[in-house]
Amino acid sequence: MDEGIDLIIEISDGRIGVKCKRYSGKISVSTVQEAYAKKDMHDCDKILAVTNSYFTAPAVKMAEKINVVLWDHDEPVTELLEVQILYW
Repeated sequence: MDEGIDLIIEISDGRIGVKCKRYSGKISVSTVQEAYAKKDMHDCDKILAVTNSYFTAPAVKMAEKINVVLWDHDEPVTELLEVQILYW
């Protein structure tokens, strides 16, 4: 069962809900909406959507409006190294 959030990372500033999508096509706005919709359910302060592919223009626009961070195929791996995981 898909709960909308695949990973929760706890950091000093709160909780980050991560939605992961492994897909060969572009990721649509529905993925962004789905992740955001589960923000309160999982008590997350921020939402991050990550994909091995790319996001559609409408998905990017939606993410900007609702403050969801998007990491696509081109996002540097160094970004992941900056995340502090307090709990597994």
